[in-house]
Amino acid sequence: LTHAATVSRRTGCEVWVKRDDCTHPRYGGNKVRKLARLLESARADGIAEVVTVGAAGSHHCLATAIHGLAAGLRVTCALLPQPRSPHVTETLRALVGTGATVIPTGGAGTMMATALARVATLRAQGVRARFIPAGGSTPEGARGYVDAVDELAAQGGGGFDAMVCALGSGGTHAGLLAGVVARGLPAAVWGVRVTPLTGARGLVWALARAAGRRPVPWDAVRVRDDRSEEHMSELQSQFRISYA
Repeated sequence: LTHAATVSRRTGCEVWVKRDDCTHPRYGGNKVRKLARLLESARADGIAEVVTVGAAGSHHCLATAIHGLAAGLRVTCALLPQPRSPHVTETLRALVGTGATVIPTGGAGTMMATALARVATLRAQGVRARFIPAGGSTPEGARGYVDAVDELAAQGGGGFDAMVCALGSGGTHAGLLAGVVARGLPAAVWGVRVTPLTGARGLVWALARAAGRRPVPWDAVRVRDDRSEEHMSELQSQFRISYA
């Protein structure tokens, strides 16, 4: 937990940053908290291979490959196209370099069909396989961020007025919200949309209710989106995704 002195001075608010990039010495980030629970569950259940999905530059897919392989699991990633950038290229090269099985697909529909077909084929062959959704955003994955709230409170961060996170697949936001509600903390939990996912608020609410120890009220789900509808439509077109 690090005090962001420059941001605090410029905004007139006390701003602190939870350094989840430090969650693991090899590859950190918010995906690690969710994967810690998901991969532990997979190993406990005797799973031999996990199959997941994401865009070509997906940090979730890279994190799943790195930590899944280190845990002794085989990993397959089905990927959908993403606009090319140096960062996307670097992340994709790192994913391929892990030795995970990488399957390119044409879009969201074929990506999901490919991933689920892979799981079905493996199971038909007698291999214990499990599907992990995009971002690791399941109730079990979100509980990684319920744990994060417990950790934050132990670090003296139980009195914040607000917590803010990126809102992509919804698991991080949902877990933080469930953890705040479970502890009765005063913080409003805000998710800032970074993907063209529609219905994000409902998804976060459903995940938080499933992951939490106490009921989560609908009006506790706070979503911020400063981008125009035109920009969101452009993103949706670029990623070739339709969630309707």
